[in-house]
Amino acid sequence: MIEWMIIIALLVTLYVVLYKYQRKIEKMEELIKTNESNIQSNKEEINKNYNHIEKLWVVSPTKNKKSSK
Repeated sequence: MIEWMIIIALLVTLYVVLYKYQRKIEKMEELIKTNESNIQSNKEEINKNYNHIEKLWVVSPTKNKKSSK
């Protein structure tokens, strides 16, 4: 009898955890949909900045300091 009570308690706990997780995921998806244009513009800005930094890195001269000892 005690075993069944423990199993039922575990199942209820599992259901509650999954239910809360599902609600959080749905809320996150809703926020992503409402902010999709803002997210896209941020991605473009990040790509533009990354390309600029990459070009600067390629163009920058390297200093080779060889010690003649």
